[in-house]
Amino acid sequence: MAPPVRDAACNELLDVRRHVALQQRVPKYPANVTRPLQGVVQFVIDETGAVQTPSMPVSIDMSYDSMVMMAAKKWQYQPATLNGKPVKFRKRIQINLVPPSEGR
Repeated sequence: MAPPVRDAACNELLDVRRHVALQQRVPKYPANVTRPLQGVVQFVIDETGAVQTPSMPVSIDMSYDSMVMMAAKKWQYQPATLNGKPVKFRKRIQINLVPPSEGR
C-alpha cells in the first residue's frame, strides 16, 4: 500500500491507490518473430475498471495493432482511487516481441 501523498497546490494529504490488473492478456503475435519488435498500447482505465480508447501510438504492424486494441477492450482492472473514490487513469504498456532464440 502506497503512503499518502501531499498535494502541493493545497498542502493536503491525498490517499492515492494504483490500479490493479484483473485480466490483461496481450495476444500472441500471429507469425514467426524473426527480429525484435516493439510497440506501445495506450488507453484509459475508467472508474469501473473498464478500458476506454485504446490506441497504438507506437505501432508493431497494422494487423497486430488491431488484435492488441481489440484484446485491450476486454481487459479488466480494479480502478485507481483518490481518497477512496475510483478515478480514471491513463496507462501505457510496452510490448516487446523477440525471436525464439533471443528470448531464451
